[in-house]
Amino acid sequence: MAFILLLPVLALATSKVDELRQLAEESQTFIELSGEDYFKYVVDYPRPYTLVVYFTADPQTIQCQPCQEIEQMLGTVIYSYKEAGAQYPQTSPSKSRAVFFAKVTYSQENHQIFQSHGFVSVPNLIVTHPKSVVYENNRFTVPKEDIWEFHGSGDLHSQKILDFVNNRAARNIELKTPPINTVITLLFVFLVLGVGGVLIYKLHSFLLSPVVWYLGGVLVYFICISGVVYNIIHSVPMIGVNQRTGEPEMVHPGQRTQYGAEGFMMGFMMCLVGISFVGLNNIRYMESPKKMRIAGYLVFLLGVYATLKIITTYKLKSPWYGPGIFPPEHYVKGSFMRDQGNSF
Repeated sequence: MAFILLLPVLALATSKVDELRQLAEESQTFIELSGEDYFKYVVDYPRPYTLVVYFTADPQTIQCQPCQEIEQMLGTVIYSYKEAGAQYPQTSPSKSRAVFFAKVTYSQENHQIFQSHGFVSVPNLIVTHPKSVVYENNRFTVPKEDIWEFHGSGDLHSQKILDFVNNRAARNIELKTPPINTVITLLFVFLVLGVGGVLIYKLHSFLLSPVVWYLGGVLVYFICISGVVYNIIHSVPMIGVNQRTGEPEMVHPGQRTQYGAEGFMMGFMMCLVGISFVGLNNIRYMESPKKMRIAGYLVFLLGVYATLKIITTYKLKSPWYGPGIFPPEHYVKGSFMRDQGNSF
């Protein structure tokens, strides 16, 4: 008797799965859900499947750069799931439900859906399971571990999103790239190599010039010594604010930290010191003694100015620094590998 009562429920569940499978085949990527569809496929029971829902906005109406970037990453995840046949239930090595991917785009019609979830921004991702989404008092309740609210797309890639979906959907799908993406990447690489080869052939005499190599070396040294990588990793501001006076400051007082402008300034001064030594060495090739003396004085003064600028800045960061080049007696000593706070 109980089995007979379950027949309509089973029929409805099978019908919903078949509908989603058909919609997934037609869309190739996301199944576009309206407000009515959201209640039908996400909230209403029965629903023996896992539905990954992406909440986003139309780029033509709302400017949302992360929405487009994450949607492209999700496109690779969807392709990987389809290639693995995840639109059908899995029985081995572990049992899991069929997985589908849907999208809800913000609009006046769908505003209530976003508001009921408590979303104040987009994009967001929810991995829904049977009975995991509860609608009561005009509010959706979803387990926190099934929600990913994207607050910026930094340090985000397709594999990271795939790991999240795999974890919540109980799947072990490997990331696969659509063939068209591979072809586009190869074409781009060949194009870059071709253009690079032509430029090298046309400019080979220029590129073999010692001056070009010297200037290139100085540029590389400047980028390295200025702490550009450190600035990028730590999102360093160009200038800061003095905590006591509230005025802008370019030099950070800490020995292990810096501002962006400080790094560029010190890198430039260090390059000037090196260039002044090179200049002094090459002044001897000048034919006019008068011009040689003038150039010598100018280059010497340039090197002295840059050196004094470096010393002055270092004194701001290291108050113990005196007229000598060694730290005071109370300062911790040891091998340079122990990192005694020598930031320069």
